[in-house]
Amino acid sequence: SFRVKVIEDNDAKVLALRSGEIDAIIGSSRLSYDAYGELSSDNSYGTSVDETASTTRYLGLNLSTTPFNDVRVRKAVAYALDQDTLCSIIFQGIEQSAETLFESDKPYCSVKQTTYSFDLDKANELLDEAGWIDRDGDGVREKDGQTLVFTMLYKQSSGSLDDAALTIASQLAQIGFSTTTAGTDTMTWYEAAGSGNYKIIMAQTYGGAYDPTTVMTNMNIDVSTDYIFMQISSMLKDGNALLIELDSTSDLERVQEIYAETLETIADQALVIPVSYTREFAAWNENIISDYDFYPDSLYINIEGIHIG
Repeated sequence: SFRVKVIEDNDAKVLALRSGEIDAIIGSSRLSYDAYGELSSDNSYGTSVDETASTTRYLGLNLSTTPFNDVRVRKAVAYALDQDTLCSIIFQGIEQSAETLFESDKPYCSVKQTTYSFDLDKANELLDEAGWIDRDGDGVREKDGQTLVFTMLYKQSSGSLDDAALTIASQLAQIGFSTTTAGTDTMTWYEAAGSGNYKIIMAQTYGGAYDPTTVMTNMNIDVSTDYIFMQISSMLKDGNALLIELDSTSDLERVQEIYAETLETIADQALVIPVSYTREFAAWNENIISDYDFYPDSLYINIEGIHIG
């Protein structure tokens, strides 16, 4: 038999594992990266990282509002992100830098796409070209009476995202953004993501069997409630008609063509900014559990995959 305990605080979870109150903590949303690193260096505990990436972490931008309705500003954000540093320091080397919205091994995603390597000079050049200038020397760019001052939303319940959000804000500060981070509960985050009530938001793809198909479907404004991806429809050459065709055609060659056009547009126009490919991990009491087999979908804990003894 097994019991599931809900322990909100990350430190309390680790203490519960150390005291024997619980036997395992499974999933990257339930354990911080720092805590995982601490437990993995202790021989009293077994730990494991899934070899397969589960989701893509990315920045969503409100494309209909200033300044993100300008492709030059979006590209500047992409060039300003140092994903390698973020992954190695904040995510303990577990997450890997993401160059594209989906890894190439996902169905229909082996498509040549524009990528943005870390380049502060290029980012600053693009913002200068777009007319965003720090005229008063306070470190924040302005244009036509507006400033690059934003609040970046993220789901606070996810492990280590506080530090990740602060790191991203720090990186954007190097190109003249002033970004306040705001961790919210899950329902508040979903309300903002679904209504477009944000300027910058940290998000993840759906993972498991939902990537990439559900993400692509949720770009179709006729069926979607995901504002982040709905915005992409208007940026495509044939608009929403292309996504309607994707959901109705049985021609696999045409499906591949639509994926290619959509993913190339997302990358060329920097419509979302990939950050990292996430991977699931787990820690357990080695006196009770010997190993754990991860489930393909990160939303689920694979009880059958817990090996006792």
